[in-house]
Amino acid sequence: MTRALIRWIHATGAGYVPGMAEYVSTTQAAKAVGVSVRSLQRWVADGQLEPDFLTPGGHARWDVERLRRELVELSKRRSRDR
Repeated sequence: MTRALIRWIHATGAGYVPGMAEYVSTTQAAKAVGVSVRSLQRWVADGQLEPDFLTPGGHARWDVERLRRELVELSKRRSRDR
């Protein structure tokens, strides 16, 4: 599914689509993965993470399962760089 289609679904309020990930706000994502909102925001600003899409108002939306996988990879990269 393209980002443009995802943005359209959320912008139009089409709601839940079976088989499609549920997207949550940065606050909800941070709580779900056990990090601070500021940490997520900093990792995005540093280019280490990217939200699944931005709403028309510029708010990040996250697929929590994908974010968990990305955080595992980020942790592995940091361990190798030490």
